[in-house]
Amino acid sequence: HILCLLLPTPTMAEQLAEYESQLADIEALLEADPSDESVQKLRADLVELIALTKSELASAAAGAGTTGDDEAAPGSAAASS
Repeated sequence: HILCLLLPTPTMAEQLAEYESQLADIEALLEADPSDESVQKLRADLVELIALTKSELASAAAGAGTTGDDEAAPGSAAASS
């Protein structure tokens, strides 16, 4: 447990960059063997993880600009622009 405290925790943006790098590697594997079902599954899972991470980053960025009013209508800022 102490080791966890000493290691820096990657940010979501750093994690996203790592996932995208892994996706490029997986896609290269699929080019070599498109019929490999385990690599196809891994790619699908990674694509989903990337989408979820991007969504979480967008939510965090949107939340960073608020003053704690998390229940504000999402379209209200766009409507006033």
